[in-house]
Amino acid sequence: MATGGTTEDMAIEEKKTKDVVIGEKRVVQISERHREPNREGNSIRHLKAARGILFSVGAAMWLLFTPLSAYAGVRQVNVQITDHGFSPSVILVALNRPVQIHVVNNGHQNHQFSIPYYRIFSSDLAPGGVTNIGFSPWTEGKFQMMSDPSGLDKPEFTGQFVVVEGK
Repeated sequence: MATGGTTEDMAIEEKKTKDVVIGEKRVVQISERHREPNREGNSIRHLKAARGILFSVGAAMWLLFTPLSAYAGVRQVNVQITDHGFSPSVILVALNRPVQIHVVNNGHQNHQFSIPYYRIFSSDLAPGGVTNIGFSPWTEGKFQMMSDPSGLDKPEFTGQFVVVEGK
């Protein structure tokens, strides 16, 4: 049997023979083939199995530790910007629950939508411009939303983004 230490030696086939005796005469030799385990192939199979197990464990951990609120539906909020302000001017959402804000500029000049506390700043929206903003608010409280197309921290109008503990 091959007993070498290299991968090549481990994959070598070795022949064993047996004498077949009929009566008192030796008639034939029959070859039997034996193969040493290919340890490199086994390593690959073990790695693939380990990768599958790790993926399964990771998926299970994600499911276990993702808050139930993440499985709740996404709250859709439509905001219209006019030349006089936001409509609605107060948005109420639940803490740690995903929200999708659909913003449309219905005014006659450029406007912008931002919630600075959450570091949300849309680009300037030309009249008729649309943007969608999705996130999950992580802090409870009242936060300013504003339109500041100049970017000089001088909002042309403001509103309130209110986050409350969800039930």
